[in-house]
Amino acid sequence: MASFGEQIRKYRKAKKMTQDELAEAAGLHRVTLANYETGRKDNPSAENVAAIASALGVSILQLVGEESVSRTPELSDADVKFALFGGDAARITDEQFEEVKRFAKYIAQREAGK
Repeated sequence: MASFGEQIRKYRKAKKMTQDELAEAAGLHRVTLANYETGRKDNPSAENVAAIASALGVSILQLVGEESVSRTPELSDADVKFALFGGDAARITDEQFEEVKRFAKYIAQREAGK
């Protein structure tokens, strides 16, 4: 199985992104991203994993090598909650989460109408 750093590099190169571009998109320092890719730093926070996955357009499971990309990725509610709230995902109520989904749908529709 590929390491976390190898997974980042694989998806980054597939997106034709530089480390600088990915780091900026994920809100990380380039050195931090480079350290993940080279294996010098292999214990990323949940927030960093979620940010990198989001910036690459893959699921967290794909990024950590637990899910194949041969199918269209489906994000579960748990994936979305993890990406948004990290370790505190359990504190969001179902009603609050539905509101977040409605807002995301509104933003997507607004952007599509431009």
